Amino acid sequence: MRYTRFKLGHVAQEAEVTDGTRQHEIEYVFYGLLSNPAVLDAATEVEDQEQWEIKIPKTDGNATSGRQRIRKIMKVTGSSIAATPTYELTTKIKLEQVDPSGQNSPNVETEISLEASPALFEVYERLAECGMHKRRYTVPIPNANLHWQIDRFYQADGTLSQWCKIDIEVTTRSQKIPQEIPGFDHLIVNQKGFQTQEEQAQIQELYNTIFLMKNKFVRAA
Repeated sequence: MRYTRFKLGHVAQEAEVTDGTRQHEIEYVFYGLLSNPAVLDAATEVEDQEQWEIKIPKTDGNATSGRQRIRKIMKVTGSSIAATPTYELTTKIKLEQVDPSGQNSPNVETEISLEASPALFEVYERLAECGMHKRRYTVPIPNANLHWQIDRFYQADGTLSQWCKIDIEVTTRSQKIPQEIPGFDHLIVNQKGFQTQEEQAQIQELYNTIFLMKNKFVRAA
């Protein structure tokens, strides 16, 4: 498998612990059309995730922009979905941070996650303008201590999308990552800040038509 170092531009971070501490993983985000669903059979973990997010803009009265996301997670085993979900609340803000390599990272989003409750999830369902309902597959990468996080999104008819959001977490900006993602066509690998106008437009279209769902209480009104 070939490896490369993609230009990062903006990098996001994905916290996997809910103890209220800052996490410093760096995450690349890709988009692709699933052409071979069999690649998902290698997943070591599968989850259904429903999440709602509130964005907080930078204003004259605060120090930075941010966002808060609450997520309901249900483990999937074969054709069975866990009856009892877990809940996570994640707050993200933009701060100048130094990543684990010692490199200054002015565009990094710092994430802090905590355990949440069903009652708080219901509050965010009402407050957020839009959310996501997706199935996440965690697929190990051969001969590398890395894995793909592949998200397929639930559509209105209950099916899962062929267009996917694909994440990979690394510990430093210099860490090499695979250049190819098996099982996908029409890949967008450029990161935010380095995407062409056509790629930006395509990504926005994916979010508008496939990835995001509107507030169900507004839809029902």
